Amino acid sequence: MMSPVQWATLGLLSFLGTLAYIRDNDRKLKAIPARAAQFSPNRWSPKDVESMASECELAAPSIDDQLPPKTGRRYIVVGGAGFLGGWIVLQLLGRGEDPKRIRILDIHPPKRLDLLEGKAKDVQFLQVDISDKLAVDAAFSEPWPDNDESPISVFNTAANIRFYERHASLIPLSAKVNVQGAQNIVDACRKVGASILVHTSSGSVSVHSSCFLLWPWQEEPKHFVQVINDDDELIPKTHKDFFSNYGYTKRQAEILVRRVNDADGLRTGCLRPGNGTFGAGGDIVSRPEK
Repeated sequence: MMSPVQWATLGLLSFLGTLAYIRDNDRKLKAIPARAAQFSPNRWSPKDVESMASECELAAPSIDDQLPPKTGRRYIVVGGAGFLGGWIVLQLLGRGEDPKRIRILDIHPPKRLDLLEGKAKDVQFLQVDISDKLAVDAAFSEPWPDNDESPISVFNTAANIRFYERHASLIPLSAKVNVQGAQNIVDACRKVGASILVHTSSGSVSVHSSCFLLWPWQEEPKHFVQVINDDDELIPKTHKDFFSNYGYTKRQAEILVRRVNDADGLRTGCLRPGNGTFGAGGDIVSRPEK
């Protein structure tokens, strides 16, 4: 039978061993492999970020001279009160589209000042939960001013970004909006005769899961460096291989959106942003609100 001193010694050694493992594991995870560093050899320091912010304050970047001409189409922007959808609305207005031909569907009204002033304040807003099929159908079928019958383009930027969940039992929490919501939008597009649907997917659909608790003899996790492009062969094949339920459900939405391309005159396409989309007017970096 072990004495109290032996138990205390064993406990201390276990604690020190665990601490040493954590420190070594963190050291390995903090290291940037050369094959990854080659894509970004010059790392930004906090001072670099502050310097760039100062430059942008003096002369804010603008793409006004690159905007395409107006089309005269009708536009439905799902998630248009958010960051990405809101900027799509502003770009449409910036290129001369009629605010009466733009409709925002979102679960909450716009709060950004730039969506509540100028031409943007004349854009119609309909409060809709896209997981509610009847509500989506009603919003798409809402009469347009002057009985406008111009062609319809739809942008879907709505998503439930639960990137921190991986267990299969939690999939429904992401799928309600990301999959069923996308299906409801596709169905509504076909019902009203929309001709274009641009669906916002995610570059994360190609990101494979990994394990960040290493064996002592490992130098880095599997899939520590992943080069992502739009090659579907890179996409994980089973749920357990996706980095999270978010990536998994965004992939399921992609499949159903792409499957109806050219059906009933509807052209569909999916965009996979390679980085998180955030900035002024978004939920992470907010502009002043009323």
